[in-house]
Amino acid sequence: MTWRAFAILGGAVALWAGAAAAQDDPAASFRQALALAKKGDRDAQCALGAMYHAGEGTAQDPAEAVRWYRKAAEQGQSTAQYRLALCLEQGDGIGRDASEAVR
Repeated sequence: MTWRAFAILGGAVALWAGAAAAQDDPAASFRQALALAKKGDRDAQCALGAMYHAGEGTAQDPAEAVRWYRKAAEQGQSTAQYRLALCLEQGDGIGRDASEAVR
């Protein structure tokens, strides 16, 4: 599954680089998402979490995915909140914590 499909299934965020560029170069999409995420864009942070989770445009890193999901979730990004809760419930990239998952 591509990160775009992963993001769509999780409640999609728009592609900033345009669909053609994103399809042709996941690494470029990753770099663009990272730049926006570092500036505090919550949708980019969520997308970055999905990219780390799926290993699209970067190496798969569940712990880094959780870090970005958390940043976006703290800003009220609902998809990130959901994805973070799943990670917490399943212990994916973070220790299992069912009580925090339901918060």
